[in-house]
Amino acid sequence: MSAGKPPTTSLRYEQDCWSRGLTTIVGVDEVGRGPLAGPVVASAVVFSRGQSVPGATDSKLLDAPVREELAAEILAKALVVGIGAASPKEIDRINILQATQRAMTRALGQVNRRLGCTPDLVVVDGLPLKSVPWEHEAVVGGDRVVHSIACASIVAKV
Repeated sequence: MSAGKPPTTSLRYEQDCWSRGLTTIVGVDEVGRGPLAGPVVASAVVFSRGQSVPGATDSKLLDAPVREELAAEILAKALVVGIGAASPKEIDRINILQATQRAMTRALGQVNRRLGCTPDLVVVDGLPLKSVPWEHEAVVGGDRVVHSIACASIVAKV
């Protein structure tokens, strides 16, 4: 990885959740919303307690080779990863916000099926998700402060 890379997001947010007895924390982020050209791709990532990926931070702060290296490490270390997308036609039909939420919901659906249990907490970068039936929190700028969201950002971008 490059010497001038941005700092790794810490596990502080997840550690706070674990200290409150929450064990299954899902970080969710999306890419593709800015250019409106679609598709919008979302990723949801769950790590075992204490697991982390050094170097993981907001995917926009990393160059492509570093993102690819980190994505491989995330996929190897994560307990579960889900990926969802919304096509350009869906974006045109239902609008970018609804399409983003749909992509995130699809990624979370994969995580839920693979986990075989309900997540204790879903942490979303940005705005709350109206369509998520589980306890969730929205963290503006979460891809820079919540480790699992940063990892979801990287996987979605790659």
